[in-house]
Amino acid sequence: IESQIERHNNRPHRSLPERDSGQHWSPLAYRNHVIKQEQEEIQFLTSSELHEMFRPEQICTARRGEIQLFKNIYFSTELACVEGEEVRVCFDIHDPHSVIVRRMDGSWICDAIWNGNKV
Repeated sequence: IESQIERHNNRPHRSLPERDSGQHWSPLAYRNHVIKQEQEEIQFLTSSELHEMFRPEQICTARRGEIQLFKNIYFSTELACVEGEEVRVCFDIHDPHSVIVRRMDGSWICDAIWNGNKV
């Protein structure tokens, strides 16, 4: 997939403007040209922002330090402070090892670990 993306981004496209040479820009070259022309600095996401991106949520109830989500059990000692309450559970569809647990108002409680209470 990566080689196809690279091929696509480095191939001239008719939908992009023409260069002085009459050839159309490639997406990658045109992007770099526009960034240089506008003197824009690229602002990359921080690791904590990336950690929270694109996570669907489900409402679950905290019980005995655990959250049950899709037949998986997630544990954190911090869940004791919300015993019996509904919480928002944010999960990564590609990585089931932990979930982000938030109060219903969106404030962070903890990252709960899959089978975190097992020995």
